[in-house]
Amino acid sequence: MGLCEFKRQHIDEAREWFIKASSSSNQDVQGKATAMLGIISENKGDYAAAEAAFATAAIDLQGIDRNEAAKRSSSSSGTQFVSDNTYTLQFGAFKNKTNADSAVTELSPSLINAGINSIWITEDTDRTGRKLYLVQAGHFTSRTAASNRRKHSDLPHCIVTVTD
Repeated sequence: MGLCEFKRQHIDEAREWFIKASSSSNQDVQGKATAMLGIISENKGDYAAAEAAFATAAIDLQGIDRNEAAKRSSSSSGTQFVSDNTYTLQFGAFKNKTNADSAVTELSPSLINAGINSIWITEDTDRTGRKLYLVQAGHFTSRTAASNRRKHSDLPHCIVTVTD
């Protein structure tokens, strides 16, 4: 039920189902539910709670699910997982490169004033195969560091993204 609610964008209801499932006696169900709680926390911008949930889920999961949870965690307790990921701030996603270029031009002065001197456009593909142009800036070694920087009032609205 939690996945159905999540898919329908009923996040609070989904969270309640995943909280119940996270105390299941089935270790796989417990791990997957905890990972979903991490995803929900991440989407709400609570990166500390997300990292803790992913660290817990990584202990309970197996195989590729465990690896994915471990990648999304920078756990400092119990098992240590090494991640080669870096994090960046994303200020927009555009279907048109000209619009992305305009956003870079518009954002550059405020980002430089905020001490972020690198801003670039990354090409990506959405779920339907269409090309997107992502306006990104800054390099961070952890999601927490990027999130803390994002919270400063001197930055335009942005999200934290992971890069490989």
